[in-house]
Amino acid sequence: MKRGIIFDWGRVLGRFDHMIFCRGAAEYSSHTPEYIYKRVIQGEVCHWYERGKVSSEEFFQHAREIIQPRQGFTRVVFERLWMDIVLGDTPYIEFLLENLSSDIAPPVILSNTSELHWKKISSLPLVRRFFPSDEQLVLSFRMGFVKPDASMFLEAIKRTGCTKEGLVYIDDIENYVNAFKKQTGGRGVVFNCEKDDINYLYGELRKFGITT
Repeated sequence: MKRGIIFDWGRVLGRFDHMIFCRGAAEYSSHTPEYIYKRVIQGEVCHWYERGKVSSEEFFQHAREIIQPRQGFTRVVFERLWMDIVLGDTPYIEFLLENLSSDIAPPVILSNTSELHWKKISSLPLVRRFFPSDEQLVLSFRMGFVKPDASMFLEAIKRTGCTKEGLVYIDDIENYVNAFKKQTGGRGVVFNCEKDDINYLYGELRKFGITT
């Protein structure tokens, strides 16, 4: 049986912090970082942006209306702050990817993300090394859907070339892992790089024969 693995990006393969954008934007505004988080990050337009339903320019203009910035908050500044949310690769996750079993299909990333965030994420060493092909990327802003929509899960399974019996999905959000298992019959592991030791994930994958 051919086996494969599907990774979420945020808090699994990599680290991020939305408040970096909010604190940076607040320096140009009379609003607090908490207000900006609630209105921009948690706002409906941001969710549409992650679905690719609004452009980066439209999202920038929407954010400007909320932030009501002073002079100097240009599109360039906005993009820099928005991409600064992405902090980098998860420590030691590279070791896990180097030790996938030899018969594992190329791993796949399944992520709710936006065009600008992916621009930064795609430049990270881990993604460039282990996920070099677009066939390994199932991204919400390209798909027009977000997890836990079954369309995302089914497309990720298709990209692996494996049957559900041979797959393991890893996400930091338990509801998404449960949805994957319920909707596809596949297996899943909840892992959050901010809370869980990488050895825990390595051990769980070893049980499924995914790691050596």
